Amino acid sequence: MNEMNASVEANKKLLNESPVRTIPERNDEKMEKRTILGLELWEVVCLTISALLIVLIAIPNYFDALFMWRGVECSSRLTLAANCLTYLANKNHTKPGEKICELFELNEVMEKAQGGSVVRLDKSNPPYFKLGAEPDCVDVGDYTYSLFLGQDGKIVIPTCSLGEGPEGEKNRERGLHVCDLSKVNGVFNFTN
Repeated sequence: MNEMNASVEANKKLLNESPVRTIPERNDEKMEKRTILGLELWEVVCLTISALLIVLIAIPNYFDALFMWRGVECSSRLTLAANCLTYLANKNHTKPGEKICELFELNEVMEKAQGGSVVRLDKSNPPYFKLGAEPDCVDVGDYTYSLFLGQDGKIVIPTCSLGEGPEGEKNRERGLHVCDLSKVNGVFNFTN
């Protein structure tokens, strides 16, 4: 037994002398957290995903709204041109097949018809037409119009290339890039 006691004592002595590793207690307040701009990693990921979702929804809607605005504006320009041509044809008592007016006369009437109701983003650009110049589409289309009265005694309806052909079918169905004939009556009350 003495030997056994001596062996136990030797083991105790060995254990006391060998370095023992201790695991420090976890203290969350003292441990450093990984942060980016003061936010934890999961918060940064959530904010990034939210921003991406907003971008994926907002950008297509912005371009759809821009397309719709341009189409509606183009339609209103075509309608204004048709209304002015009808007004000038009635005013000048134009007979079928004759020239309704000169381009500068059309431009003057269009400027009067617009009055001050047109919002101009750039004050140096006229809103629809420049004197002696061709009308311009707000989109990438080209206008086609005639200063001559048709053989049936009616004006030739102005058109936009974006409202024609198979590609323009979708635009025509939505009422974009086409002249609204229901608003063409050739009547203006100019106040000078």
